[in-house]
Amino acid sequence: MRKVLIVLMSLLLAATAFATTIKDIQNGTVSAGTVVTVSGIVTGESYAFGGSDMYIQDGTGPYCGIALYLGSAGLSNFVADSVIVSEGDSVTVTGTVGEYYDVTQISVTSLVLEEAGVGCPAPVVAPLDSLNQEKYEGCLVRALDVAISNPDAGYGEWEIEDASGTMLVDDEGKAPYYFWPDEYDSLISITGIVNYSYYNYKIMPRLAWDIVEGPPTGETTVFTRIQRIQQVRVSDLKKALTDAASDTSYICNEDTTIYIKGIVTMPTGLSYAGDGIKFILSDIHGGPWSAILSYNADASVYADMFVGDLIEMGGYVGEYTTGPSNMTEFWLVGDAELVDMVSPPDPAVITTSDLRIPETAEQ
Repeated sequence: MRKVLIVLMSLLLAATAFATTIKDIQNGTVSAGTVVTVSGIVTGESYAFGGSDMYIQDGTGPYCGIALYLGSAGLSNFVADSVIVSEGDSVTVTGTVGEYYDVTQISVTSLVLEEAGVGCPAPVVAPLDSLNQEKYEGCLVRALDVAISNPDAGYGEWEIEDASGTMLVDDEGKAPYYFWPDEYDSLISITGIVNYSYYNYKIMPRLAWDIVEGPPTGETTVFTRIQRIQQVRVSDLKKALTDAASDTSYICNEDTTIYIKGIVTMPTGLSYAGDGIKFILSDIHGGPWSAILSYNADASVYADMFVGDLIEMGGYVGEYTTGPSNMTEFWLVGDAELVDMVSPPDPAVITTSDLRIPETAEQ
């Protein structure tokens, strides 16, 4: 945290040197059409938003965040292919201020990576009526303990509510986050960038990690989505090509017990497990990031698991490391309970090239 604060102060000093801050742009002091140079920390990396959009902040309060438009070629316009610009990196950009469908943005002409791994600024935590305002456009925010007031608000969007009011959540068109609002009544928290489109401010999650689900409708247990365990940022996948460690799960912690629910897609006894036992469990929706392996050296820990078994189990997430790679696994704590027998999700159709690099293979 100290490093983040030091870099934020450095950014503010740099902004003074450039005579422009993001707040100057967002509050109208700098008009559209002006060429500016600003510095900030990446809060939403371009890889999550189709490559052409990125988000930065130069502070932690209102009016401190802004969208960057990188063009159709994305970062390749500005940095070498070997340069990875990630969430939490410090950058300096030059470009033209403009309005794109009433969203203030900088159309970037130059981008310099100043320092990698500074750390992402903490999201603004506030009631929805405060977040649902122009002052937080482009900022990283978080809402706590919200109800899902409308699981289908049209165009793939949905609505959340707290005591202060309501706010829309953007669809998964820009950044897939693998959440099905019609299956839940509430969220423990939701984090994302505030976006504006079609006359509404909306929270735009960046990946599955940003949505912490409450219990499924009609249940009392919180089941962590397998996608939330497995999905990592694309920048981490790019780094995994060289450091073999960046693709580890963000929830990897043997001291944290969570609960998951899923369908057995690889039964016990099918894959070699030495003297132990293992199987693969999939989220009922299938698709990317939806499966996880569970292994235990003690074969008596599990009963036999068959394809189509719908089970609930508590445990912790760990990484099995084999030098150049990691395998995210779920270790049982307590019992694995058979709930039902159902049809497994449809298999994903992929090509052999999809398995060549972490960017496409990890999911």
